[in-house]
Amino acid sequence: MHIDDLEKVTPSGSKISVPADSLIEGWTSYLTNFNAFYLFNFIDKIPVIFLIASWASYLFDNYTLHQSMSLRSWFVNSNAIFDARNHVPCKHATPDGTIFPSLLRMCYFHGLPTILIRASALSLCFGRIFLIACVTAKWKYQKSKDDHAYSILHPLLMLLNVIEMASLAIFLTTTSHLDSPALNKVSAIIFVLAAQLTMLINSVVVTRLEAISGKYIVSNLLQGFFIVFGVAAPLTLLIYFDFVQGRPCLVTVPIYKFALEMATHIGYVGYYQALKYVLKDVQLPIFGNVDDVIPKPAEPHYRPRILFGKEEKSVVDRALTRS
Repeated sequence: MHIDDLEKVTPSGSKISVPADSLIEGWTSYLTNFNAFYLFNFIDKIPVIFLIASWASYLFDNYTLHQSMSLRSWFVNSNAIFDARNHVPCKHATPDGTIFPSLLRMCYFHGLPTILIRASALSLCFGRIFLIACVTAKWKYQKSKDDHAYSILHPLLMLLNVIEMASLAIFLTTTSHLDSPALNKVSAIIFVLAAQLTMLINSVVVTRLEAISGKYIVSNLLQGFFIVFGVAAPLTLLIYFDFVQGRPCLVTVPIYKFALEMATHIGYVGYYQALKYVLKDVQLPIFGNVDDVIPKPAEPHYRPRILFGKEEKSVVDRALTRS
């Protein structure tokens, strides 16, 4: 007996019933399941906490600078001064009264915010690819007519995610003045482009999913965050590249630069915080037998059970109740 046979009708018109101790293919090795939304809701909290901590480090970290006349040769017609802790040379700049910190500048001068934001990116990698895989699997499961599009977009999304995470890691590990500025710049550009393409394709997938119910709540949120990130991220990169080129000794920026950097973070984080709401009705099963998860194509009931909904569980429960 297979789980897909349980809802079939007998010749007499009654539902199939099975004894309570029957072996049901596709169900017997089932152990438990997790709601995908609550799982990713927990996972996504970790990188957000590290990101907030990296911004908050400005409140208790010391950015005092001291002058060194022996480094005048670093910059023409200006004094070069050291960051007191990390000995980062920078061009002397008169305080301009700005009070809003830039996280990218903080990472350039000090190690603490750099460590925290790297921890945020590292913890992000663990769940991101899995999250997008679950969203595309739900799309394939509920929109079988889109199989051709799925066969193209799913591997493309996986590839873009790998590129996005790898370029983000390279960007965040080359922020020191001793590292390659060219590699830092190229990786930052690749990250923004890959992130924008991933967001665009994901928005299309979610729109196709929500077309089933006709309620485009999550897709509208995703499009809003995508627009915010798509506009703010390139401008933030240009401002950061200008800073690295001139290297002024200031970690504070005018309010419009601060707003752009914050918008970049909000757009990026907010997008994936909204994306997980697509999975509120998805259960992730745990089986004791791999054949129940990925059946062999030769089997009569060939259907991979990557997404295991409450409906399938209720089918089994009803069949056992009728016995």
